Amino acid sequence: MSKLKELTSHVFSPDGWLIENGYRHTDVQLAYALSVCDAIEHSKQIHAISADTGVGKTLAYLVVSALYNALNNKRVVIATHSIELLRQIEKDIPIANRITEALTDTTVPFSTRIGKQHYLDPDRIELLYVNLVDEGVELTRKHHELLSWAKTSALTGSGLISDWRQSFGALPTGVTEEAICLTKYSLDGANNAESRSSANAKVAGIVITTHAMMINAAFTDVLGNIGDITFLIDEGDKFENAAELIGNVFIPVKRIASIAKTCLSNLKSKKSKSLSALINLAYEYDNALRDMDTGKDIHFKHVGNEQIKQVEHCVSEIVQSMSVALKSSKRALANMTAFNELQLINDFLLSFNKNISLRGLHFSKKRRNPAFLRFFQSPAAVIHRHLEKGASAIFTSATIRDMGRSEISFSFLASTLMVAESDMGVKASFSPRQYGDLQFFVPDNELPNPYQHGEVNSLWRRYVTDVIRYTQSRYERVLVLATSFDEVDALSILLKGHGAFHKQGTGLAPLVAQWEKNGGILVSPSVWEGFSPRLSNGSQMFSSLVITKLPFSVPCELKLGELRGRLASQGSHYSAEAIYYKNLTQVAMRRFCQGIGRAIRAETDQCDIYICDPRILGNIKLKQGFAKALPKRFEVKLEDACQFDGKVSIEKAAKTMDELEGWV
Repeated sequence: MSKLKELTSHVFSPDGWLIENGYRHTDVQLAYALSVCDAIEHSKQIHAISADTGVGKTLAYLVVSALYNALNNKRVVIATHSIELLRQIEKDIPIANRITEALTDTTVPFSTRIGKQHYLDPDRIELLYVNLVDEGVELTRKHHELLSWAKTSALTGSGLISDWRQSFGALPTGVTEEAICLTKYSLDGANNAESRSSANAKVAGIVITTHAMMINAAFTDVLGNIGDITFLIDEGDKFENAAELIGNVFIPVKRIASIAKTCLSNLKSKKSKSLSALINLAYEYDNALRDMDTGKDIHFKHVGNEQIKQVEHCVSEIVQSMSVALKSSKRALANMTAFNELQLINDFLLSFNKNISLRGLHFSKKRRNPAFLRFFQSPAAVIHRHLEKGASAIFTSATIRDMGRSEISFSFLASTLMVAESDMGVKASFSPRQYGDLQFFVPDNELPNPYQHGEVNSLWRRYVTDVIRYTQSRYERVLVLATSFDEVDALSILLKGHGAFHKQGTGLAPLVAQWEKNGGILVSPSVWEGFSPRLSNGSQMFSSLVITKLPFSVPCELKLGELRGRLASQGSHYSAEAIYYKNLTQVAMRRFCQGIGRAIRAETDQCDIYICDPRILGNIKLKQGFAKALPKRFEVKLEDACQFDGKVSIEKAAKTMDELEGWV
């Protein structure tokens, strides 16, 4: 047994450090921690470890990482998809430090690294206020409090806008995050907290960061030297999403004209030859590029040189015109949102020819507006770039395994990373035998599907509303998982605003505080994962969860077209549609499992789950697949769910009224 495994066993064993210091022990947490030890010391570079809610994986991998750094002086980067999970990990750092110091007499340096856009820029706030006054906006006490807080926090605090929101709620009138946070054009030292974080992340033994920052580290030194480093990627099933968000970018040509118009209107004289020239050029090329529309997106990998040269000529002309416009209007427009956005578009177009992406043209569905497209190859490109430098990657998550299957496998992850599953090192899955209790309710067989002829079915929407009203009357607090902000808006109208509705552009924290205080419902599309609210005494905040519909993503023609082209170039006979929609189902099952996981965050938690989507009944394979996506102890629970018509539960033949008593 290695020294690392020896110390890890001492921490998590039945009579180990955790028990000696008043914490709990579970066999499954010990097994998971030892599996992380195997992966971090393994000769192979890619590993996958699935861990259901209740395993205690966060503390386990944090302690193993700290001990590994203390024993070997090798760095570990822990990357998450969401800021929420990152903040949860930070809360366990003091325990990990205590353990490491007690067992190795070493203090491990921890650091957190997130993007500039999360930090306030006091200089931009002051400039924004000048513009607001010019526009006739009266600055309130809250405006001045924000500026004062930003200056102090940037110097000696966290400098984070999220901390302002948590303490003070919404931003003052006329103020947006985009207008007051750091950009790549902010002055050096504008926020000392961000500068400190940036410097520390390049040398710290343990760095806690985001997937996006890890992707950037493949092409920049944002995390310092990454040779011989271990990346532990939590929420590993979301890594592909981060790669797409960074790489899958398209800039509509008309958007360039629109932003240039905004810049022109912000000038006091309302006149600028260079901005006017840019506007006219953007409209000219918008019309010219429409002639290349063949009904689908164009990827340069699959078209002739003449078309590529035509697009590159357009980009070159626009960049040249934009550079002149930016230079001539910088003094008058510096720090204005539209001007900064024009700078970012200019940067995008300048990097249009880089090898890290596929290039082409995207056309909008309805109006067929052309856009310059940069499509990221895949997460595999990022991972392999790290591996080439000597790094290794451990993927972990409750939903990293293949969904809808009885046997444990990681073929979906392997295909995403473009490696053979047999070439992966440690492959393991862990789930607590007993952890929480769930009861499922599903619609009766008469309910129509959520969509009819491409439109939301009114009967289905009425059923969802009835279910929510029923749960409101029965439970103190109910969490409603919506699938979009549009759905939140519709439910808010139907329920006449009775509840906490998380609408687009609003902060979640104030709504959660309102929900905790007043009870009722919280409706949001943003809490399917990374959301674990508890009452101030640590007990369960809600005991009922409503899933409005199965979380299938809207098909993306961009991705489907790229897959078709890739298969065609390889001479493959496989159907792009079959592969793509199978993957969509896998993603939906993962999200479903993550949503259910919001209900069980502690061993004694109990929750009633209302699934309002009749598709869970209409296809037996689909139902079994979604059931198998859940931890095994809940699989039978979903298969034996009780039908519910929105008001009265319908007894299933397999159950007796005695069994139903107490929760029907």
